Amino acid sequence: MTAAREHPVSRTFPHIRVPWKAIAAETRDAIARGDMVPGEPAGPFSALASMYGVSRATAHKALMALAAEGLIEQGPGRSWHVARIREGEEES
Repeated sequence: MTAAREHPVSRTFPHIRVPWKAIAAETRDAIARGDMVPGEPAGPFSALASMYGVSRATAHKALMALAAEGLIEQGPGRSWHVARIREGEEES
């Protein structure tokens, strides 16, 4: 019997068992730390999928969750990037 293979995402966020949530959490943390700045690319899905060892659908779900929170937004050509702070909004 072989040991269960550890999922690459679980090394970064061992307490989160759902890969898309872990990817979203890592990206959210990077934005909060300033490692990802407004206007910086947040995709494409294929690159995220490859980086985390997940399907494109899983990477897509992570980005959709971040978009729902207003942290990333879709730009021209279906690209995704870190959302810019709009006039009247303050950084936390």
